This record gives sequence, structure tokens and C-alpha cells, in this order.
Amino acid sequence: CPLDEAMRSHYSPVADRQGSAPADGPTRSDDGPGEGTTAWTGSTDDHATVTIIGDGLLRVSIEATAAGVLPPVKSVVLPVPGRKITGGSPCCWMIFEGGTLPMRIPFSGTVEGVNGELAEHPHLAVETPGGKGWLFDVRPLDRTGALRSLLTPEEAESCNFRDGEIFHRLIGECVRPPGSVGGPTMQDGGHPLADLPAVIGPVKYLEIVRRAFWGKR
Repeated sequence: CPLDEAMRSHYSPVADRQGSAPADGPTRSDDGPGEGTTAWTGSTDDHATVTIIGDGLLRVSIEATAAGVLPPVKSVVLPVPGRKITGGSPCCWMIFEGGTLPMRIPFSGTVEGVNGELAEHPHLAVETPGGKGWLFDVRPLDRTGALRSLLTPEEAESCNFRDGEIFHRLIGECVRPPGSVGGPTMQDGGHPLADLPAVIGPVKYLEIVRRAFWGKR
């Protein structure tokens, strides 16, 4: 399966897996949306961020809103440089204490390079998704079609708001099931929930995140 193949290559030397990835950080692009601007980005409904980095390449990372609710990442299984990926199919995986979460993009292409730094520092994928935590670079089969498959800023904002509302509702139902009696509040001795995955349990928490932000699949 694709995950098994990716896992086998995941533990090969990092230098062999980085391919021809450009220097860290996006570069100026003079074609496509945002012409003449730096680092034009778009989002997908699967909460990936896609950035134009020039030379026909698109850089994929986790969308910041979704990254903000993810638990600590234990490992990131990246695709192999040179591998062809199919739009809508899993192309990389994040591994957490509570399970795995696949990432998808809506267009097909060839992986040109991966972020080798994630092998030693997987936490960067969610802590700095728009910077050092980028995942991989892809050369799309149809660049114009790939860019058109991305959400507009208004659609992305609506998607994030909707999924955030679902997330908070599911968390609320889990912490305080319907019909339960309310516990202490902050004013009378309660404490804020500082670590939801620890309170709810890592498996249950990841399932809530998956249902809220990746429940469309």
C-alpha cells in the first residue's frame, strides 16, 4: 500500500530523500495567481496550503488553522521524490500517539523534493507549517488546473470557520456529554483544560480532529 511504501523509504538516509528541493522558504514567482508578488498561496478543502515557489513547483504544507488543533507529531512519512501522486489520494502521513492522519492534495503531479528536516524535527510540521515545517514540493501535471482546484480566500475562510465550529462542538460533547451535570467553573475552583488530548485521550482526540477537519472523506 502507499503508506507501507512510504514507511520503507522514510527510514532511508535523508540525503537520498531530499531530491532537488529548493532552498527553505518560498521564492518570488512571476506567473500564476498573484503575479509579481511573493509566495502566492492557496488552500485546499483538505486543509493543505499550496505555495508557488517558482520553476513550476508548488510547495505543500499543513494549513495553519488545522495545524493549530493537531496533537504533537511523532513522525511525518513523506512521499519519495520522483513518485507520481494522484489528486485526492493520500500522499503523506502524520503519525501521532493516537493514530495516523493522511494528507491529500486535489491535483496530480510528481514529487520533486521533501523537507528532510522533518525526519529529526517532525513537530515543525504543525508548529511552523508556513515556514520550516513545509512537507514536500510537487510539479503538477496540469499547473493551471492545479491552481484552479484551490479554494478562494473566502472559501478557505468559510471552510476553516465551519470545521472549527464542528471541532468545538465535538469537543464540548466529549468533555460534557448531553445530560451531564456541570462541574466546577473557574470562579469556584475549576481549572482550564490545558491539554485536551491528555484529558480526552489521544485516540479519541485524534478522531475528533479527523471528523471535524478531515471528515469530508
